[in-house]
Amino acid sequence: MTLDVIVALVAAAAAIFWLVKRRRQAVGEGSKMSDTTITAHEASEKAAAGQIIIVDIRSPAEWQSSGIAKGARPITMNQPLASFLSQLDQARGGDASIPVAFICATGNRSGFLLRQMEQSGVGNVMHVGDGMMGSRFGAGWIASGLPVERWQG
Repeated sequence: MTLDVIVALVAAAAAIFWLVKRRRQAVGEGSKMSDTTITAHEASEKAAAGQIIIVDIRSPAEWQSSGIAKGARPITMNQPLASFLSQLDQARGGDASIPVAFICATGNRSGFLLRQMEQSGVGNVMHVGDGMMGSRFGAGWIASGLPVERWQG
């Protein structure tokens, strides 16, 4: 191995270390969550208490395959933004002060959509970090044994 290759590898390792460190600082160590990220258990409890509306943003094929969280509103994110926002407004009954928790399979898409909504000025939104199938935030809705309904498409 030449000195140039060794220097390049060390520089790449340092860059990766720095990026990982910055990411941990941004989202918190381990499973610590921001105030806009909740677990499946928290979402289930809040929805049962009427404190939030859960919106399942996955695709109809995913809803068919695994079902949806009990009481969740299936509104796929795979549609034009204007249509999504209109359906979201309907789910809230026209009241933008009602909190909404987005859920997807593992929290990636719901986290992305959360940021998009915040940047667009849509408030009172959060996401279920462990999603339906689980992630680093937790076991997920299904593995936690939380109630699931069959999707009636």
